[in-house]
Amino acid sequence: MTKRKKRILVWTSVLLGLPLIWCVGVAIAIVRAGAPNSGNRADIAIVLGAAVWDDKPSPVFAARIDHAVTLFKNGHVKGIIFTGGRAAGDRLSESRAAREYALAKGVPLRAIYCEEISTSTYGNLANAKGILQHLGMRKALIVSDPYHLLRAGMIAD
Repeated sequence: MTKRKKRILVWTSVLLGLPLIWCVGVAIAIVRAGAPNSGNRADIAIVLGAAVWDDKPSPVFAARIDHAVTLFKNGHVKGIIFTGGRAAGDRLSESRAAREYALAKGVPLRAIYCEEISTSTYGNLANAKGILQHLGMRKALIVSDPYHLLRAGMIAD
């Protein structure tokens, strides 16, 4: 093989390999961020909002709420903050739909807090922080999907 062909092969390998390495790194970070933390305890769980369909949480949102309900019932958190505003055309905000769902699952109203104005992950967390401070709480668990937790964790830091 000529020197020129070797150089082309090396550069091609580098140019194709770097994006692959980056993708693998991102995938590992997402998996690690989304790993279950069932042993962790905190003052409160912050459930990041998601879609509401016909005044009911979408399946993705319901899974988030179910996880927070489990954390509450197992004594890992003392309360739950549901976040998320109302999308155009919806009657209920994301947090209000989540509250109704959690109440039906047996979470008492005294343990539920709603943040109803945010429309982004940043807004969810910023407004939930205000609720935490108002309640005098310091430690929270963020509840979302594994792929979303990496970004949410970076915003929360």
